[in-house]
This record gives sequence, structure tokens and C-alpha cells, in this order.
Amino acid sequence: MLDRDLVGTRILSIVFFTSHSSMQTLLLRNLLYLALHPAALIMSKNNK
Repeated sequence: MLDRDLVGTRILSIVFFTSHSSMQTLLLRNLLYLALHPAALIMSKNNK
């Protein structure tokens, strides 16, 4: 019984950690996109 609970919490923590890290990477990717997209627009306007 204790082992099963331990495994369950271990799996939950792993799932939470992976989902949390993927959310962080998504947020970082969106922030990078928001930071780089206006610069790309400005550069494309300057090139024209």
C-alpha cells in the first residue's frame, strides 16, 4: 500500500515537473517570439 502511494506520488511529481518545464519553455518561446517579431517587422520595413 505504501509502495503504491509512493509510486503514485513519484509519477505525479514527474508528470507535474515535465508539464511545468514544458509550460516554461512555451512561455520563453512566446516571449522570444514577441521580442523578436517586432524587430523582424522593423528590419523588413527598413529593407523595403
